[in-house]
Amino acid sequence: NGDKRVPSDLAIVPEEFTYGIGNPLIPSASSIFTYVSQNYPAEDCEALESLGVRRVSAKDFLDDLSNFIKKSTVEFRSMDGEWHSRLSQILDSLTAKFSKLIFSLPIIPLRNGKWTAATSGLLLFPLAAGDLVVPNHINAFVIHPDAANDPSRRTLLSKLQARDATKAEVCSMIIKSHMSPGFNSKDISVRDMVSHAKFLCQARWVHNSPDEY
Repeated sequence: NGDKRVPSDLAIVPEEFTYGIGNPLIPSASSIFTYVSQNYPAEDCEALESLGVRRVSAKDFLDDLSNFIKKSTVEFRSMDGEWHSRLSQILDSLTAKFSKLIFSLPIIPLRNGKWTAATSGLLLFPLAAGDLVVPNHINAFVIHPDAANDPSRRTLLSKLQARDATKAEVCSMIIKSHMSPGFNSKDISVRDMVSHAKFLCQARWVHNSPDEY
């Protein structure tokens, strides 16, 4: 930001956690770290570290991301698709070592406008077999098409146990939802109720069909 600081107050973001042309993925204004000037060439990084500048580790990055999501939620969710695609690439490379933390992050956009974490429940991609649109209110979280259609984001989502549903599974979810003791049609819009009936019709669901459950 143009200020002079002692080396131990600053941090270097390695290439694996950058976006675009060397930009730290987490915006500087929202980061828990104060970034060293990007005017330093890459070959100076080792010398800067020897002076005490901190190199951001994978755990540091995840802590910074967690803080960004929690403290700047609106900004995080409004980052463009390219940014979220890059984030997915980074997290994909970290799932083997930090799966528990990554599964707990609310980084998954849903079709209803909300965001959730992988630990919240069953995650479904928006299309079932035969390109039928999965309806809302079926006791599952339906992922936003923008995320489902992006290759990098879809790869990560699959690692977070999101999946495609079969027609039979979605039909079963619809029926079970309506049979639930807590079901109240007044809590569901007419549009969503119609989408339930439409899906059952298009999937050619038959009562007591062997494929129902």
